[in-house]
Formats: sequence, structure tokens, C-alpha cells
Amino acid sequence: MSGATEIDVLLARAADGSITPGEIEALIVACGRDPGVLTELREHLAMERMLLFDGGSRGVPEGFTREILAKIAGSEIADEAFTPRVLGRIDVRVISFPRRIAAIAAVLVLSVGAWMFWKTEREVPIVASVTGSEAAVDFEGKTDYLAGQVLVLDSGFVRLRFKKGAEMILEGPARLEFSGDNGAVLKSGSASVHVPESATGFTLVGPDAKVIDVGTEFAMKVSPDRPTEVHVIDGLILTSTSEGVGEREMRKDQAIKVVDGKAREIDAKPGHFVNALPVRKKDPIGFLHWSFDEREGSEAAGAGPGISGIKSPAFLRSPDGGGRGPIHADGVFGAGIFLNGEGAFVETDFPGIGGSGARSVAMWVRVPGDWQPENGYAMASWGSFEKLGAAWQISVNPGDFGGEIGHLRVGTNQDYVVGNTDLRDGRWHHIAAVMYAGRNATAATHVLLYVDGKLETAEVKSTRSIDTDIKSESAVKLQLGKNLGTALGLIQEKNFFRGWIDEVLVADEALSQEQVRRLMKKNRLD
Repeated sequence: MSGATEIDVLLARAADGSITPGEIEALIVACGRDPGVLTELREHLAMERMLLFDGGSRGVPEGFTREILAKIAGSEIADEAFTPRVLGRIDVRVISFPRRIAAIAAVLVLSVGAWMFWKTEREVPIVASVTGSEAAVDFEGKTDYLAGQVLVLDSGFVRLRFKKGAEMILEGPARLEFSGDNGAVLKSGSASVHVPESATGFTLVGPDAKVIDVGTEFAMKVSPDRPTEVHVIDGLILTSTSEGVGEREMRKDQAIKVVDGKAREIDAKPGHFVNALPVRKKDPIGFLHWSFDEREGSEAAGAGPGISGIKSPAFLRSPDGGGRGPIHADGVFGAGIFLNGEGAFVETDFPGIGGSGARSVAMWVRVPGDWQPENGYAMASWGSFEKLGAAWQISVNPGDFGGEIGHLRVGTNQDYVVGNTDLRDGRWHHIAAVMYAGRNATAATHVLLYVDGKLETAEVKSTRSIDTDIKSESAVKLQLGKNLGTALGLIQEKNFFRGWIDEVLVADEALSQEQVRRLMKKNRLD
């Protein structure tokens, strides 16, 4: 066969029945790589004689073809052992020549068909992929999603990238259905979406509102007991509602809520939607850890590698040098301290973490049931009140002006985020405030709160940029139990936290939920 290719030889041998099992496998691979080879095979063989043969003691068992077809339609298509098993059913030594051709052809055509069917199944286009998550609960952990599939998120955050380039941060509890490579249906939850030029036209549909993006950043919130909201963070979108007429343009700092199918303008609150997730450092985490296990004396040793080369013990102070300072008491891990709310506090030589740098503060706290609002300030703090956004203060929320009273609160001077767990039950709770670095960092978009290892659903958020002051003359170094406002004479009385504290840790990294839980359970990061 002068000039014949290897494929030509295989096709000829398949036609005359002389092909070997090894050559059959080679031909199957060739057909998989080039569907045109399969077409040539069909032209070489008489299809009616391939599949219609009767049973017999020397032939192929009755029902053989039906069995192969059933395998193709069933779950064993992707099984790599499928073809060898089929070959094993054919005894080429005893099958007559016509039937031998038919049997070999059946193996070739049906096996290649199965392979091609499996290949097609595997190549169903992926429309969106998960690129990150934070404190995600009841999230099944899938990486890729197809059109029509639904992502369910009980709490926490998931970052998604759609095939055309749009990026979304989904906040739970949420349900999101993927409608294609440039759109989705938000059934519940909050979503912030950044749309580059490549994804212009990205569409997000809610129960009674539809957004078509024309190159911008926007957010949508869908709740079963509140009207759907749409906020434009930047650029331009087109919106329509179930009872509206046509589309309306919305631009930066505009927002609507949908009531009875109609759009009503509201104040835009773009900072209420998280637009980034933490980026973890590869370097070892720097941290300081005070365990308060001494049970006596006025100094508590600091542990850990330090932060930016700084290490510091903690000094137990009494009010104005007199009165009772912190009292040694039983803690969660060994000993802790009790602060009386009347002047006892702890100070350190650690200036804190400045600007919008990533940070985490974790500790055990026990707030008595008879706690009073004036005892809410402040469990841990540093920075200054001289300018807005320059403080960093972790408190038991002392008033309903910034969320529910008695709940965990982080304030930065006119910027705050408040959790949803009441701490005033006289029991030990592990708390953590985690801030990750990023553009336009605010308490609303870059601070996560944890109580007992669980991500808090923030009840109240505000949106002033965080720029913690650790350099000015008025900047206060890390202290426990004392309100920052006392340093400037802003607070005249009742400035001190009342309750128990143990195992205080400050890190220069945004800790993950896993790390927060490890601290809670094992009192260490590694």
C-alpha cells in the first residue's frame, strides 16, 4: 500500500477484519483526535452488518449490542476500562469472518462513540469560577459552575469571576443562579460586581429588578423581608423593575429600592457592600501575645515574634497611680485579669498598626450581666481622636446610636461596624476583629468580626476611610480597658471597661476564620 498512512492501514485492516486488539485501541485514539477518521471508518464498513448480528455459541452473545448502547447512555462512559472489557467479550479466534468484522466494527464505532460522548459531556462550558472565599459556611466548595447551577452560601463571602471578566463578591446568606458567562440571578443575599470593558452588558437579575451594566461597579441586595436595593458605586448602569416602564439610567452615588414593583430613590450606601477579600501574606505572621498568666505583679510578659521588630510587655495600671488596678483572676487558658471599670487598665509600648494596614486583634472577654453602657469603652485601642478615621477601638457597644447595645463594636472615630451577638451574659467569649488592607478601606468593607469563631452578621456599618494614627504626638499606644477619648480630655468620667480579659493577641495580618478558630481552641496560630 504505497504512500498509505498509518491511519489508512488501520482503516483497511478494520474493513477486512484483520485488525488486532492493539490496533483497535490505536484507531479509537485516532478517531478521538480527529472526528474525520471516524467518518472514514463508517464509509469503509457496511453499518447494517456491524450492529445487526444474531447470537450463537460461536458468535457474539445475544443482546451484546444493546448492552454496549446501554453503557454509552449510562454512567460507565468515562470508565477507561470500558473498551478493554468490550474487547474481552469478543473471541476473535472463534468468530467467523463476517461476524468478526461486525464485532470489531461494533467495538470501534460504539467505543469511539462512547469516548466522543464523554468528551462532549466534559466540555460543557464553565461560565464562572470561585477565586476566593472567607468564612464561607454551607458553601459546597465547588470551583467551577455551569449555566443553570446554583451557589448556596449560608454566611461569609465568596469571590467569583465570570468567563467574560466580571468579578463578584457574594455575601451570605445568599443564593445565586448562573444564567451564563456574563450574567446571574440573585435570589437572595448581597452582591457587589465590578465589570471591566470586556464584560460590558453583564446582567444581574433580582426578584423584581434587573441591572444591565455598561462598564462600572454596582451592588444589589435581595432579602425576603426587605425591598430589593440597587446601588451604583461607579459608572453607569441600566435598571428596570417588574412594574416599571422601560429602562432607566443610574450613575455613581445613585440608589433605588423596589417597592411593589416600582423604583424609589434612596441614599446610596456603596460602602455597605464588601468589594474585596483578604490577600494572605506568604511571610510568617508577626504578632504579640499577652497571656496574663503571672497571677501576681504589675507586669505581664509579651510573647510572639513581635511586629516590625517591636516587642513589649503589658503594664497593669491603677487610676492616676492610686486605687485598684487590674486584678489577677482565672482565665480561659491559665490566668487572666479583671478590670473594674473605675480606672484599672493595661498599657504597652506597642504603637499599634497604622494607616490602612492589615491587622487582627483577638482575645477572650467576659462581660458581666450587670454591665452598664458607661463600661463599654474600650477593650483594646490605639491611635488618635484628633482626626476622623484615625482611631482603632474595640468595644462592647455602649449605645444604640451605632447598632445594638452590648454587641461587639469596632470604631475608628465616626466610622464603625457592629456585630449581632450580645456579649452581656457573664460567660467567656472569644472575639476577633480582622481588618484587611485594600483600596478605600472602611469598617464596612474591610473589617470582619468574629464571636466564638463565627463570622458576625454586621448590623450597622459606616463608610469613612480608615487611616489609623500611630505617629502624631496625640497617638496612644496599645492599651486595654481605657477609652482613647480620655487622652484628649474628650471623656470626663466612666471611661473604662468592666469585665474580664484573657489571651490578647495582635497580628499584622488579616487572620482567616480557620486561624481565628485555632486561636480559640488551641491558643496558638500554628
